[in-house]
Parts: sequence; structure tokens; C-alpha cells
Amino acid sequence: MYVCLFDMGGPINKAAYVTGTALLAQGNTTFMAGVSAACIAPPLITGFATLFFGKYFDTNDRNAGLVNFILGSTHITEGAIPFAAKDPIRVLPTMMLGSSIAAVLTYMFGVQVPAPHGGFLVLPVVTGKFQWVLSILIGSIVGGVILGFIQKSSVAAKEKKASAEQADKSAVAE
Repeated sequence: MYVCLFDMGGPINKAAYVTGTALLAQGNTTFMAGVSAACIAPPLITGFATLFFGKYFDTNDRNAGLVNFILGSTHITEGAIPFAAKDPIRVLPTMMLGSSIAAVLTYMFGVQVPAPHGGFLVLPVVTGKFQWVLSILIGSIVGGVILGFIQKSSVAAKEKKASAEQADKSAVAE
């Protein structure tokens, strides 16, 4: 169900969600568990990345990461878009991995979600509540740690480049 976050609220996401809703209407509550987990994970991934690797994110990103804990918890994936827009080649696959982990774990645990939306607000009707939350947290934390390391390496590369440019300027001035 990693396709749910490929475009975070766009047409591919909506197609996966409609598929989940159609299957739900036919009584398949297992598929919706994965769809929900995959959609909840991306904003939580950014939240955990900014929480664990805060010094590598600017103030706006840290604040957005904290807000994304709320957005993700209510099944609003779009809060992760600004993070993906800054470095889509590395961030999107990271979010896809974290979301896939969350979704696959829900299938492995046999979680069932009979509601088509709502994030953690639908927890009272989830079969396998603990496993569902655990699946989402595992996928989100794995993705968040990877995203944090990506941001750390990006900051280190920028600092190295700035240092080299400064050294070049100093050498030319002498």
C-alpha cells in the first residue's frame, strides 16, 4: 500500500483509497487496515525524523514535524508533502518504505479496520488495536530514522561544501 503516499493525497493516493473503500463495502476490512496504516505513516515519519534529528532541521521543519503528529494521527497525509518536495528522490522512497512496513505488518497481524477513514479516531472499532498502532509506529519510526539520517547527511554535505568554498576564497585572497 505504499502507493497511498506516493503522491500524498493526489490521484494515486485516492485510487488506492477508493479500492480500499470498495473492498470494505464488500466486507474486506483487512485491506483498509493496510491502507490506513500506509496513509498515517508519512506525516508521522516526518514527526519522528524532526523529533530524533531536530538539530538537522530548521525551525519551520521542526514545527511542521510536530504538527504532523496530529495530522498523521487523523489520517491526513498531506502534511508530509513539504518534506518530500524538498528532496523527492530520497524522501519519497523513504516514506514508501516506512508506509509499506506499516501496511505489511497490519496484514501479518490480521488487523481489521471497518471504517474508511479517521486515523486513530477509529481505534474503538479496530480489531487488533494494539497491533495496528504498533504496526504504524514501527513503520513510522523506521522511516523517521532513515529520513533523519538523510537530513543529517544533507546538512553535512552542505557544511562541507561551504567550508570548501570558504577555503577557496581564503586561498584566492592570499
